[in-house]
Amino acid sequence: MNTQSLVHVGGRKKFCPSEIILLESDINYTRLYFTDGSMLLTATNLGTLESRFSSFNFFRPNRSCIINLDFMTNYEEETGSIKMENNDTIQISRRRVKPFINFSNKYFNRI
Repeated sequence: MNTQSLVHVGGRKKFCPSEIILLESDINYTRLYFTDGSMLLTATNLGTLESRFSSFNFFRPNRSCIINLDFMTNYEEETGSIKMENNDTIQISRRRVKPFINFSNKYFNRI
């Protein structure tokens, strides 16, 4: 595994962003959900992790979570919700719909 692509998430833990499906806030803690179905609770807040994951394919659709666009399966424009590979449904906040569409268009056009 290339150490350049690892992101520090708190404590002495570093993970490859491609292994993380989503990050969810829990007051001043953050839950990280992984592709293997495991979950990790870290004492780093979501805002700090947002800046660390900003150079990867992550987007913050609302105040409580950050998603990895690689694991997004569907976007429903009528309801403003995102369906993830692990069957979670994430609601996009009203003010972040337009930035999400712009960000996802750039991301999916690049693939």
